[in-house]
Amino acid sequence: CALSPAPVSNTMGSPEPPLPAPLPGSRLIDTRTIEEPLELKVGSSAEEVVLDPNDLARGHSYYRVGGMEISPDHRYVAFLEDTDGSEQLALRVREIATGCILDDRIEDTFYWMTWATDGRSLLYTRTDPSRRPDRVFLHPLGGDPAEDALVHHEPDERFAVNVERTRDDAFLLITAFSFTTSEIRYAAANQPAGPFRVLEPRLDGIRFD
Repeated sequence: CALSPAPVSNTMGSPEPPLPAPLPGSRLIDTRTIEEPLELKVGSSAEEVVLDPNDLARGHSYYRVGGMEISPDHRYVAFLEDTDGSEQLALRVREIATGCILDDRIEDTFYWMTWATDGRSLLYTRTDPSRRPDRVFLHPLGGDPAEDALVHHEPDERFAVNVERTRDDAFLLITAFSFTTSEIRYAAANQPAGPFRVLEPRLDGIRFD
């Protein structure tokens, strides 16, 4: 389905439609087995289905959700799906309130992705021919994946990269890592295009966790 417009204030100053407040600690993710939906609890005893692998698996002889992340405003859930066991993952987005799967579909992604704090921008990883995750791209919801901006590339074949958001939602982190060494780059979580600055240059034998 098409991307819904972002909520705007009406003339009385009330947001339409109302959304749950993204307060720290107000949500509990309950990841259940493949026989049951994944659910979200937002600040109350009520449960809301975020993602149901059983429903998504219909029509597929093989189906696995490789990862999921809820947007900071709790409006969307981004998820990675594998429909043939190849681990060539497709990144998709579901609007939680309506259950609608957006038209955005990004093929050949890897396991790491995260939202920017605007809830409309996704950072995700892709691999080189040897299946080493070496690039981070930025996708705006509703945009053409072919036009997604390359945010970071790791040329050193000894290193892979991942991307994540800090727990306080303040920063986006891109980590280049090998078995013994790592390097972290950071940018404000509301500026997903960067620039991503090096927190500490990599030194052989030193790995940050």
